[in-house]
Amino acid sequence: MPGPVFLEGDRVTLRPADREDTEFLRRNVNDPRVRAGRTDVFPTGEDDVDTYLGGTIGDHSVGLLACDDGDPVGYVLVNRERMGDTEYDRGELAYWIAPDEQGHGYATEASRMLLDHCFDRLGLHKVVARAFESNEG
Repeated sequence: MPGPVFLEGDRVTLRPADREDTEFLRRNVNDPRVRAGRTDVFPTGEDDVDTYLGGTIGDHSVGLLACDDGDPVGYVLVNRERMGDTEYDRGELAYWIAPDEQGHGYATEASRMLLDHCFDRLGLHKVVARAFESNEG
């Protein structure tokens, strides 16, 4: 059974990934179409997927599964620029959507929800995002 919903939007819910999600995560982060838009260009091993579980990555990131009707469609996260940075409280937004689910607005809605949470609840003052030139979306 999937974990509890953390944030809920019109179509998308965000929830922490758990063990039941490892196959979805491994399959998609290793898909060349997803990897092409990420800074991690090497395939992710079985143990590496564990970093996606639980809703946080270390003590400086929030990472959640984006789901439609309970089914995962992607992943969205905000990494704090510097751990423990209380002066500037900056972060970087990153996300990926499973190739078969791209083009349906999931990344837009999931990003907006997580950004609202980061500004309103976590006290971030600035969040940046980057895109590769080859990323048409």
